[in-house]
Amino acid sequence: MTPSWRGPLDGRLLALAVATGVLLFPSLWQALQAQAAGADELALNYGWASTVEHLANLWLIALLAASRRPGSTLLALLLAACLLYLGVAALVVPGDPGSWGPWGGAIAIAGGAAYLAVTLSALRRAPPPPTG
Repeated sequence: MTPSWRGPLDGRLLALAVATGVLLFPSLWQALQAQAAGADELALNYGWASTVEHLANLWLIALLAASRRPGSTLLALLLAACLLYLGVAALVVPGDPGSWGPWGGAIAIAGGAAYLAVTLSALRRAPPPPTG
């Protein structure tokens, strides 16, 4: 009997999840340090703490999307949408506090497109659901 948490992983999505974690970690760490310092308005309103939580959730979603469990396809598509949105936002307001800037925005858009491409290709390869 195999435990429910042990199952096949999608290698391509797992590789993207690891890359996502590596690329999100510097922003997460910077936000954590800014919140701990408490020196600006964002820290006083717990904006940096919110950023830490959101970035950690994005990475967790990336890991769960690689699990091939029910709902993992939806998680991968939602993650792709989030990364595309955050990439565009970083390009539009590159100078705002916490913005990833133009390079970070471009990388986020590329990551969102990669998640979208991998997820859609897996959907095309999946066998059709049984009928009747």
